Amino acid sequence: MKVLFSPSEMKSKIGSDKILDLSNFEFCDESGVRENAVKEYAKFVANASEAELAKLFGLKQIDESLRESIFKKGCVSALERYTGVAYEALAYAKLENTAREFLGANVIIFSNLFGPILGRDQLPEYKLKQGEKFAGLDLPKIYRENFSAKIDEILESEVGNGECVVDLRAGFYEKFYELKVPHLSFKFIKNGKVLSHYAKAYRGKVLREIARNLAKTEREILNLNFSGVKLAEIREISLKKEIVLEICEN
Repeated sequence: MKVLFSPSEMKSKIGSDKILDLSNFEFCDESGVRENAVKEYAKFVANASEAELAKLFGLKQIDESLRESIFKKGCVSALERYTGVAYEALAYAKLENTAREFLGANVIIFSNLFGPILGRDQLPEYKLKQGEKFAGLDLPKIYRENFSAKIDEILESEVGNGECVVDLRAGFYEKFYELKVPHLSFKFIKNGKVLSHYAKAYRGKVLREIARNLAKTEREILNLNFSGVKLAEIREISLKKEIVLEICEN
């Protein structure tokens, strides 16, 4: 099975002796677009003014350590690097080894800088505000054009083997890849209103429960008990089966 997930603008500062090696990423960069993007990013960050960096990073004050070359920083898995609301709810570090391995192999994250990566791919600390550009690069478009065929192949294989594809991305990341296979998605409501920002935490909770149970099929996922929510309805819209969950927590 595969879960499509969003990155986070918040990153941990933890490092290791592993240095960024783009050739080790699961989705091979045969066209060289990822390598070019990361090199252009490193060049921009090294030479940009403080105001330009503040805009690129979405920060008011710049930590000068962020100017350090992305190719010299220590790396950890993407699931350890990202620390935003969804990842706090996922609580990756507190999961059993089997659940962590499951996530590392089955979560596809659509990074603003690196494009599609697996949860176990190794990332350095970096900053890039959602939607910001550098060097004139339209990265969602570039990554969609160069990686969609490979993702299609992987997801079609999963569905063909009777396993499930789950889309837990925020809407922005649909720009990186359009699903073309039957899949599950989740919508969260409270008092009849659709949640947006707070939905991040519930996406993390859903992913955590999938991982804890090593759920791979649609039946297994639909049978999971997600805390703090109740099933409101299930809608079928073209290739998407949308599970609407009502938040019961205050």
